[in-house]
Amino acid sequence: MARLRFAIASALLLAVVLGGGACASSKTSSTDLAAAPAPPKKKKDTGVKVLRGVVVERDRDAPGEGGSSYQGTGNYYLVFEVRDGEATARYKYPVTQQQWFRYPEGSPVRITLRNNFLQDIKPDTGS
Repeated sequence: MARLRFAIASALLLAVVLGGGACASSKTSSTDLAAAPAPPKKKKDTGVKVLRGVVVERDRDAPGEGGSSYQGTGNYYLVFEVRDGEATARYKYPVTQQQWFRYPEGSPVRITLRNNFLQDIKPDTGS
């Protein structure tokens, strides 16, 4: 019985070795690989845009509106007009009460958007 198992295992091993050798001999030549152009590398899109613009409007909800609590201060929004490439766009984003008071209408700003969500507002010094 042990001899039969040994014979079967030897035959299987021989078949694997011969089958692997047949696959190894069918490799493509190195000249075929050199002729194929490498695919272009894509720039990783982080979804971050920094835009310059102006605050054109300030808006706020009354306390208790827009999902805030009854005793809360309400929600604050700034409307920005920015240059995005060749186009002029208007964005309205919720901001904190401090940002709402810090940037009155006409304030030049630099806004940072990540995946079209407002991440940061800074005064634009023009540099």
